[in-house]
Amino acid sequence: MTRHFRLVFSLLLGPLAAACEAGSEPDAQVATVVVEPGSATLSVAGGVGETLPLAATALDADGGVLTGRAFAWSSGNTSAATVSSAGLVTAVAAGSATISASSEGQMGSSIITVEEAPAADWLFAEDFEDDNWAARGWYDNGAFTTSTTVSHNGSRSLMAQMNAGATNAPWGAGRVLFTPTTTLYISFWVRYSDNWVGSGGTSHPHEILILTTENGAFNGPARTRLTVYVEHNYQNGGFPTLAWQDGENIDEGQIGVDLTGTTQVRAVAGCNGNPDGVAASCYTVGPQHWNWKQLRTAAPRFMPSAGAGYKGDWHHVEAYYALNTLVGGIPQNDGIARYWFDGELALERTDLQFRTGQHPNMRFNQFMISPYIGPGSPVTQTIWYDELRLGTARP
Repeated sequence: MTRHFRLVFSLLLGPLAAACEAGSEPDAQVATVVVEPGSATLSVAGGVGETLPLAATALDADGGVLTGRAFAWSSGNTSAATVSSAGLVTAVAAGSATISASSEGQMGSSIITVEEAPAADWLFAEDFEDDNWAARGWYDNGAFTTSTTVSHNGSRSLMAQMNAGATNAPWGAGRVLFTPTTTLYISFWVRYSDNWVGSGGTSHPHEILILTTENGAFNGPARTRLTVYVEHNYQNGGFPTLAWQDGENIDEGQIGVDLTGTTQVRAVAGCNGNPDGVAASCYTVGPQHWNWKQLRTAAPRFMPSAGAGYKGDWHHVEAYYALNTLVGGIPQNDGIARYWFDGELALERTDLQFRTGQHPNMRFNQFMISPYIGPGSPVTQTIWYDELRLGTARP
């Protein structure tokens, strides 16, 4: 889903800036309520709507800011947008809604317009039905292995057999370049063998990796300007995981120093501060520092036993990443990561930083599929993939 807030902050530095100069008595009555921003446009696609936190401020008769006042939030059209008790607006469907905050009989409002996101621009499609891999843009692999007995649709699927002790499937990896974009939707069907145990540990296997224009077509994916991941960590059930690293951006001279408000020459996924609060890891591999962030579901979705969510059945996985915006070269906390399991939203963050002003032209442009278990697969086990799609938004 293309993120395209068009926020109108006309009130932001207006009455409140002046109001802050005036004091107010603790028992003063609320004369005015101001809601900021005064208007905004959100989008919705595939039943998932953007969110936006609104802020309410109470003023006395002289324009002084009143603190400690409670606000009741409401939406004038819940079919278009809803609002939580804390002022978080969620887009529901195309239309408009007046979002109001009231306190002590006074009310302020914001006009929220909701638009359907533009139809997805499809970037790449692969059904694994024949071996003309290079003709469709695949490179950096020795030839995929396909199954003619297991498929979700059609007659074949991509098969990744992880032999006991092996770190990769026999075909290693496959990459495709696509039109550079700041938003990327990934859709595929996946099935695991009945004996699937993953890595047997608390990390791995890596499965789907996305690189950007800030690295080359053959760069190793593990330490880059940015790599984002879609994978499933198996611990008596497969946990959907979205992860990212930007190890090449680490300032090695200031490890452990929070550079967030100091410089744009820094990493966002650990080692140089944590601009979005997602738990970060900073560690060494040889003489270099590496970093890592991940979002993981609290409960597994790929279940170990037959029934709902069984790992041995086909399941539809969807993921969406949107790079954060830059305003005047300053990164905003508005990057997005989402994951759906069989159509159900399982992970979502809309306040992330994936890049700084050091890389203003960064775009996603490289897809890589490479099942990888660093310690080696504990048993011979298999993954099947089918109906891969890449686009700019969720349809």
